[in-house]
Amino acid sequence: MIKIWTISTFRKSIEELLKVKRGVYAGVEDEIKKSFSNKGHQEILNTREMVLLQDDMVVIKLRMPDSRHHLSRSDGYRLLYLTYQNSPKVVLLDIYPKNGPKQLLNLTTSEITARVLTYIEENLTGNLQSFEVD
Repeated sequence: MIKIWTISTFRKSIEELLKVKRGVYAGVEDEIKKSFSNKGHQEILNTREMVLLQDDMVVIKLRMPDSRHHLSRSDGYRLLYLTYQNSPKVVLLDIYPKNGPKQLLNLTTSEITARVLTYIEENLTGNLQSFEVD
């Protein structure tokens, strides 16, 4: 079974999305759960766009739909997560929408690196939090 963790940056992003008026992003957590539910580690590792590969660690950008607003994967959310090639651990680093009031087109390489460094620090200090999919 895959264990999914979150860093503080991801948790803050989710919180900010859920605060947007009229519930524009209210379905974001459901979309994340659908993206990981009933998937094995190899499927999570191999079917996404890799943005960083270092030793055993892989950072992946997942394109997710926004079913609530009938937006396809190309117009929905971007979920940045980290996993290892030889371990079924997944760490959610950040999420952002491609549309709406909190729209973001992309994260820079330095922003991605900052998320990875946050993960390393929070992993060492025991500040990761679990994210339940099922």
